[in-house]
Amino acid sequence: MRFLSPFRNGVAYLRIVKPEKWTLRERATQIFSYPFNPPSPRVLALTGFLLSIVMGVVSYIPEGDWERVLIYGVGVGVFVFAVPMFISSYLLYSVGKIRSPIFSLSRSLAFCLIFVAVWEFLFFAGAFISGILNIPDLSLIATFFGAAFIFALCLVILITISTFGIPLSVLLSSILPLTGITFLAIIVGNLKTTFLVPWLVTFIVAAFILAIPNFVAFHIIEKPIKRRLGVSGYELIRGFFLEWILKDSQKIDSVTDKFGEKASLPALLVAFRSKKNHKLKGLIFSSFIHYGPFKGAGSSALPRLLAQKIEEKHYTILSVTHGACTHAQNLCSARETQKAIKQILGKIKEIEFSDSATPFHRAHENEAKILSAVLGGSVIMISTRSPEITDDINLKVGLSALERAKSEMQKSGLEGDSVFLIDSHNCILDTEVLVEPNTPAAENILNAVEESIKKMGSLKKATKIRYGVSRTRFPTVYRDYGLGEQGITVNLIETWLDDEKLDVPKRFEGNHWIQRTALVVIDGNNMIIGLRDKIISRLLEEKLVDEVEVLTSDTHTVNASSIHQPDYYPVGRVINHEDLIEEIVKNTRSAIADLEEVEIGTKVFDITNIKIWTDKKLNVFFKVVEETANTLKIITLPFFICGVSLALIWLLISV
Repeated sequence: MRFLSPFRNGVAYLRIVKPEKWTLRERATQIFSYPFNPPSPRVLALTGFLLSIVMGVVSYIPEGDWERVLIYGVGVGVFVFAVPMFISSYLLYSVGKIRSPIFSLSRSLAFCLIFVAVWEFLFFAGAFISGILNIPDLSLIATFFGAAFIFALCLVILITISTFGIPLSVLLSSILPLTGITFLAIIVGNLKTTFLVPWLVTFIVAAFILAIPNFVAFHIIEKPIKRRLGVSGYELIRGFFLEWILKDSQKIDSVTDKFGEKASLPALLVAFRSKKNHKLKGLIFSSFIHYGPFKGAGSSALPRLLAQKIEEKHYTILSVTHGACTHAQNLCSARETQKAIKQILGKIKEIEFSDSATPFHRAHENEAKILSAVLGGSVIMISTRSPEITDDINLKVGLSALERAKSEMQKSGLEGDSVFLIDSHNCILDTEVLVEPNTPAAENILNAVEESIKKMGSLKKATKIRYGVSRTRFPTVYRDYGLGEQGITVNLIETWLDDEKLDVPKRFEGNHWIQRTALVVIDGNNMIIGLRDKIISRLLEEKLVDEVEVLTSDTHTVNASSIHQPDYYPVGRVINHEDLIEEIVKNTRSAIADLEEVEIGTKVFDITNIKIWTDKKLNVFFKVVEETANTLKIITLPFFICGVSLALIWLLISV
């Protein structure tokens, strides 16, 4: 692959800023992700070993015999807890290499360390209460209850996230507690069958009593998803973990592919071709395909993969923008993504070029703003509701906007073969607000579209069009902070005007009235509220441009990009704003230096025969998840308490 010139394709490193306050979602994800992003095996092994000794010694302190405290405390800590932890984690890792690669050595140790810590706490609680109340059997009951509890906990986790299957999960879950119980029997000097067999039976019964509530919960999750979507809830969960942890999207793609439906979705290509050498200088792409659901699954990687293909084939920069779509328009698999890319590449050959373009102008309807122009043979409209929080625009709203625009074009006699709506996707906070049909937000966008077309009829075509482009890429690690590899791209479109009375932002330069418009495209999923306005203010203050809009690609490769990050960071959530703005200013200056006379070509087309999630299936999915969550809230705690109570009763009866 050839590389673009340095000033058009540099690499930037921006400062990471810790938010003053983490959201509840971010905190929950960080806690949940600890076992999947553990320290080194040495640190975990040492931590587990020392913790086991400390808990063992502390548990025997109530007895008051310091010799017994040291001998039995250290013995229990090492042989009942630490050694079984090492054995079970190594076996989990060894089997995992073959059957479930999720369990690296570090993760195996981390999970077993958590299980052992829970067991040690229950052992300590039983020993402490036993010493105070002078009930010797209570310590033994707590030990076996702890063993049964961690067996049930481990079994549920293995069945949920691994591909071991139930029999192997049962076997692997039993290694830690059974090994610990065996060593405990050796330490107390009671390996007789009359001791072990009754207690093992007691352990097995208690363990499965504790596991029952979890299996009931799984059944509640599995049944409605299977009935309404025709796919396995287990497989969906496993697929999520495989993609999240191992970047293996095959499982989740295979599940979502089953409930997908064929569709055709609108797309746009805007091409700028040098008049001097007739080579492509830059491309802008947008579509009503949603680049989700996350990481590498579905169509998440479409912006990156398409940009790579175009750079390899056409040696030019591609800016990918977001259309009117939601997760309902996710492609179902990587295979569908490749089908879409193939169609897009084929359409580049069909683009027809001309000198036709108008300056950009804005129309407003309450919070809805439309920046629009005629480029080539198409009317391009760029929508934003900033500073109102907005996530995605429903497909039906987008299609209605296209119909409203076409109708108004016919009324006003506006030239143009086609029309397309781009969603800037540039204002979000903690909540995600969708623009749904038949809402005030949707009506404002539709009215702004109509007003935009009306105003466009008064605009005269430019006498000359110049275009420059500059990009700063980011290293892959910046995915964790909300920035994709395509980085920042500034598309600078300069139109020469022969009418100084045109009511558009403009400047007089070099004996000509011109308008410089910057379309700043950032490869990320939405933008933190207020950042767009900072960027626009800076570019206008420095008088680099006359009109500007800031867009994000909505790439979902930044969603759940690593196992220690939250769902995703919008652009600017953890990136230093001044660093980001400075890079945009640099790229804008570079794009101005790169200006040359061009022809513009546009192509509005349908990407056909692609399988997407659809609104119906997405709504069913979210409804099932909501119903399942509500049901689990009601029954989980009672079932858990019931299971714990039955297990304790069984242990007390068996003593």
